[in-house]
Amino acid sequence: MKKILLLLLLFINYSFSQIIIADEIDDFTKSHNITVGAFEKQTLSLKDNVSNTKDLSLYFYISYTKEKDNKETQALLFSFWFPKSVCLSQNTSKIMVMLSNNEILEYKSLGKTDCDKSLTAAYLFDDIKPYLENTIKKVRVYTSEGYFDIEIKEEKKEIIQNSFILINSKINQ
Repeated sequence: MKKILLLLLLFINYSFSQIIIADEIDDFTKSHNITVGAFEKQTLSLKDNVSNTKDLSLYFYISYTKEKDNKETQALLFSFWFPKSVCLSQNTSKIMVMLSNNEILEYKSLGKTDCDKSLTAAYLFDDIKPYLENTIKKVRVYTSEGYFDIEIKEEKKEIIQNSFILINSKINQ
């Protein structure tokens, strides 16, 4: 019985794991960089897709940087696989995140214009607290082809929330 419980605990821990991809201090700038991924291993696999929307994949990261002058930057990083080629632009692209309490958070895209079926985009955010207290239900991303609504898989909601909890604990160490 003890072995079964131990195996069950290991399975649960493995199933709901988050990965610290980076936790380092840059030799040149002395900035502290932490990146957490809402997936099981250091590299992405198809099962790490958090999207429950047909023909659209979404992989999720959180990044935190603290500069030498104590300036802090937090970003949501999304890797998208769209059903067709689209463009994400700093000027026109944004993302809206719907939380489990139905709060809507909105962020503008960073970076240059990029067009493809497979894109990674970053969105700055300044308050981690809503993500510590709520799961993400849905994401809407605005592209050159309109917007795409991405429902988050039920089993991935807690993994994403735990990623915020993990990075928050690393920040506050």
